[in-house]
Amino acid sequence: MKIKDLSGEALNYAVCVAEGNGGKLSTEGFVYYLHEGSEFLIFPDYLSWADGGPIIERECITITAYGEASDSPKNPDYWEACIHARDETIVMTGSSPLEAAMKCYVAYKIGDEVEIPEELR
Repeated sequence: MKIKDLSGEALNYAVCVAEGNGGKLSTEGFVYYLHEGSEFLIFPDYLSWADGGPIIERECITITAYGEASDSPKNPDYWEACIHARDETIVMTGSSPLEAAMKCYVAYKIGDEVEIPEELR
């Protein structure tokens, strides 16, 4: 699936894979992974600031709001995230800062496409 088309739990799954956690899908449709060196199941939510925020900081992802309306800084039409890496700049957009940043991160780590379980498409 193209990274630019990801959202919700499909994007959450892709971030889990990009983080190297080998995401799995529960029977209820939630992404999880087994915590390394233990028997604990981790159910990440990379579209929350608690789980996505540290990735944004660690990867130095820049986030900008865009909009046509005069009040766009308070009510943007969309968000853009950028990673400046190696000899390239990766740019993705989303409906929230976290969505844009996580798409950008996945594109940086994996490329333009990622395999997503059929249940999440």
